Amino acid sequence: MTDLLALVEPIRRLAPSTAVPGLHPLSPLTDAGTGPPADLVADLTRHIPSDVDAVLRGAAGTAVVQRLTAAGVDTVELLEVSAEVDAVAHDGAAAVDRATVDILEIAEQCLQQIIGTVVTAPLSPATPAAALQIACTHLARAQARLTALGTELETLISRVAAAEAGLPDAPAAPTPPPTPAGPAGPSGLSGLSGLSGPGPSQTAPPATGTVEPVGDVAVPGAPTPQAAAAVEAATSALGTPYVWGGTSPSTGVDCSGLTQWAYGQAGVDLPRTADQQAVGAQVSADQLAPGDLVVWDGHVAMVTGDGQMIEAGDPVQINPVRTENIGMGFLGFYRPTA
Repeated sequence: MTDLLALVEPIRRLAPSTAVPGLHPLSPLTDAGTGPPADLVADLTRHIPSDVDAVLRGAAGTAVVQRLTAAGVDTVELLEVSAEVDAVAHDGAAAVDRATVDILEIAEQCLQQIIGTVVTAPLSPATPAAALQIACTHLARAQARLTALGTELETLISRVAAAEAGLPDAPAAPTPPPTPAGPAGPSGLSGLSGLSGPGPSQTAPPATGTVEPVGDVAVPGAPTPQAAAAVEAATSALGTPYVWGGTSPSTGVDCSGLTQWAYGQAGVDLPRTADQQAVGAQVSADQLAPGDLVVWDGHVAMVTGDGQMIEAGDPVQINPVRTENIGMGFLGFYRPTA
């Protein structure tokens, strides 16, 4: 007798555990991830330097105020980065929760379909095989959803890296004042040497792996006009939000929905799921051309050229071509138009 729950259990095990963001050390100063409060910004950049200026006059006072002002600006930038890190942590926890709900829903749908099959033909010799096929189909759906979660989390990690790139430089070592001739005596302001502010802030570099949409420009290296048109269509969807089961940039797309839609704009029909899009001629890594598909057993992307590919993360984005995708089986590179 077929154990129905045993068929569904592999799907349930894919559901990730609940994620709980930790408390960032600077969270109390950033209004729980929304940025530093206005009164703290004013104290760091205006009020405190003004108060010091009212007490210290002359060249020494001016130098201290300048250093305090620079340090205040850098501190505000640090607090803003802290707020972004908190926001990313909460977004990551929410992404995990959404994936858990989706995978458990897939498991529930699987069980209902299996029960329906068994009830319809309980004594048929074909029933166990049909139940197993249903379980395998839903397991592939759950694995694809887990892959989508991995892509979402990779995008959040890139947000943290971009925020860290905007941190101020480390403070430069203070330059000691010239020592007058004769016995050196302690300076009356030597205790203020630690107020030296950090150097100028770095500007966060542009996110790597992004390109401008191709638009009406021909795609260099595309093997066929259809492949070129598919790449142009796919790149026009850059920035589209990820939607599980989505098949149109107007409402959101998932990985296979993006490639199916893009090739559909070029007049080429592709199957709906990622693994089924391993169609056409298989090509090697050194033969890759724009329009070729990079296929796993639960994810698919499209080569755009120059070692890059477009894929439905959250949002649709350009990344370097790869063959690994959080443990999924790599099926190869395929040219649908060959």
